[in-house]
Amino acid sequence: MRLLDPSQAAPIFAAVDADRDYLREWLPWVDRSQRVEDTRVFLELQQMNQKEGTAYGYGLWRSQRIRGIVGLHDVNMADRHCKIGYWLARQEQGRGQMTRAVRALLGVCFESLNMERVEINMATGNRPSAAIPVRLGFTEEGVLRHAQLVNGRFLDLRVFSLLREEFRP
Repeated sequence: MRLLDPSQAAPIFAAVDADRDYLREWLPWVDRSQRVEDTRVFLELQQMNQKEGTAYGYGLWRSQRIRGIVGLHDVNMADRHCKIGYWLARQEQGRGQMTRAVRALLGVCFESLNMERVEINMATGNRPSAAIPVRLGFTEEGVLRHAQLVNGRFLDLRVFSLLREEFRP
C-alpha cells in the first residue's frame, strides 16, 4: 500500500480503463474518469484532502502495477467516524488482498486516528465487495434505498459499520 500521488495518474487510469465495464456497474466515478487528466485531477484533490486530514487514499501495487485502491473518506475528527471505500481489478479478486488492505486501514482508523466508528457502504448487488466487511466482523445496519446514481440508475446501498470496541487487529 502506498499513498496516492498525482504522479501515479497514468497507471491508475490505465487500470480503471482496462476494467471500465466491470467497475462502472458499481462505482459512480468511473464514467467521469475518461482521460489520464481526469485521474490526475482526482489525485490532486486526494492529495489536498490528505493534507487537510479529510481523506486518505492508498494504491495497492504489485510488480509495479496498480491492482486497486483503498481509502478513507468523509473523515470526521469531531465525531470520530469515517468511511472506507475500495476497488480492485477484476482479475485480482478472490485472493484476500483487499481484505488485508482494509484490515490494515482499520488499524490506522482505530489506532492512529482514534476513530470510534468506521463505515463501509456498497451496492446491494455487489457481493464480492460485501464479503469484505462480513469477513472483518462489521455489523450490517441496513439498506439506504436509491442512495447512489450509477450509470443512470439508482442503487440501494448496504451499510456496514465497525466500532472501536469490536475491532480485532
